[in-house]
Amino acid sequence: PAPTRSCFFARNEHRNLSMTRLLEHFRQDLLFGLRMMGKQPMFNAAAVLALVIGIGFVIGQFTVLNGFLLRPLPLDEPDRLLVIGPGGSYEPTIGHKPKAFSREAFETYRENQQAFENVVGFYLGTINVSDGKIPRRYDGSFVTHNVDETYRVDPLLGRGFEAADAEPGTEPRLLISHRAWTEDFSGDRGIVGKAVLINSRPGRIIGVMPPDFHLPVHEDAWMVLPELTEAGEGSMQSIEVVGRLRDGVTLDEAQLDGMTAMQEVTRLHPDSYEEVTELRLDSIQRSTIGPLTVKVLWVTMVSVLFILLIACANVANLLLAR
Repeated sequence: PAPTRSCFFARNEHRNLSMTRLLEHFRQDLLFGLRMMGKQPMFNAAAVLALVIGIGFVIGQFTVLNGFLLRPLPLDEPDRLLVIGPGGSYEPTIGHKPKAFSREAFETYRENQQAFENVVGFYLGTINVSDGKIPRRYDGSFVTHNVDETYRVDPLLGRGFEAADAEPGTEPRLLISHRAWTEDFSGDRGIVGKAVLINSRPGRIIGVMPPDFHLPVHEDAWMVLPELTEAGEGSMQSIEVVGRLRDGVTLDEAQLDGMTAMQEVTRLHPDSYEEVTELRLDSIQRSTIGPLTVKVLWVTMVSVLFILLIACANVANLLLAR
């Protein structure tokens, strides 16, 4: 046992000496490098400037790319959230929007689909809110009452929409964003239940959404879409649709299920959807910023990488010239 302990301590001491020598060599190399830099300040300034410009461009563009595309949305399983739309032989050319669902077609699709556990419809619009003092105008969204279940986001204060909120004749109910709450209502925690005028109609604020929630696009206020009446009021309103895939359902299975559901849509609404033969599915993150923006972001990222490569080549040329 004694010789074994001696060998252990000897190895440990040798390791400590090796680490000490390594640190001492590093210190000497660092001091030597600093002295050399001090002798040629213009050369070093040019090299550092070239690298700073190249690295700065890359960091800036990557920050934008990460914010829009790479970083997942602050939602539960955002990869299972898909934008849904009619597809088929009519598919639009550049500069024309894809066909959207009407309210009637959306209700038909929702009743016949099986691939999504929740499907929410919405359209964008302006929401005017007045508390009797200062009128405010928000970029808003009119959504079906199941928006909370689809996105799996609970309000920070108050409650979300319920089926009763969508019944015809119900007073308007409003959800506001965290930004609107803090900036326009001074973070008043008594905001829930506050009586306000909503698009000139008496209504109430029922909740405040979390700080990172601004979906479907970038809204600060949300109102519930009323259920269709027997008279069909609002039945031809075009709406966007987002669905959450059921657990275990793949994109291919959702496409097959969508084709079956769209056959029923075509049968009941032949005048508007005669050429619709399939379902168009897209990632909610990509559809929010648009396919053209996605391409521009990636092209710009590749471009700034080339700028960094040129900067490195310039520094290498400076070293060779010296």
